[in-house]
Amino acid sequence: MSTVVLLTVTGLGLGALYFLIASGLTLIFGLMDVLNFAHGALLAIGGYATWWAVSGGLPGAGAGIPGLLLALAFGTAVGALAAVLLELCVIRPLYARPREQVLATVGVGLAVPALLSGIWGTDELTFPGPRSLEGTFRLLGADIPVDRLVLIGAALVVLAALRLFLGGTRNGLVVRAGVEDRAMVSALGIDVRKAFTLVFAIGGAAAALAGGLGGLYFGEVDPARAARC
Repeated sequence: MSTVVLLTVTGLGLGALYFLIASGLTLIFGLMDVLNFAHGALLAIGGYATWWAVSGGLPGAGAGIPGLLLALAFGTAVGALAAVLLELCVIRPLYARPREQVLATVGVGLAVPALLSGIWGTDELTFPGPRSLEGTFRLLGADIPVDRLVLIGAALVVLAALRLFLGGTRNGLVVRAGVEDRAMVSALGIDVRKAFTLVFAIGGAAAALAGGLGGLYFGEVDPARAARC
């Protein structure tokens, strides 16, 4: 019984991480019909930014859960900024050219991990997580790693936030309307381009958060893993 419980919770934790990775990708593709092959690059950027912050690069980040949260917030913000730059500089000129979109995002997806490897090397870098998350707790006779609960909790928060954004905010309604009839929304004086950039920012933030939490889950960051996403 304990083995079943351990495998179930561990599977839920890994599934939560995959949900975080996929949520940003599906949000961009589902709402904007853009197949972003550079999503793994955003994941890598978020993972390395969080690792850099938690390793002492950002004052206040580091040991303890508050320091980890600050590092995750920093990594998420960096990923969102990278996604905005990606949309403005690469995707926006190619909205009507899907083939060129694929080629451009594939190029970015290959270039960013290579750049990270050139800066920090190809070896795995240890992710210094808080000691309070390194332990286990007992559940139905099984010793469950605490960090699995962090991943599950983060996935639930992201799910609730995305549902709230799409169904309960003006920007979410603008995005959904812009996808259905961009010309009509523009005729009403609404800048759909800003809403689409916001969608990219949210997708990049979700990917970057997954990169940071992936470092916590696996205990290291590695550009090759992100390149395979």
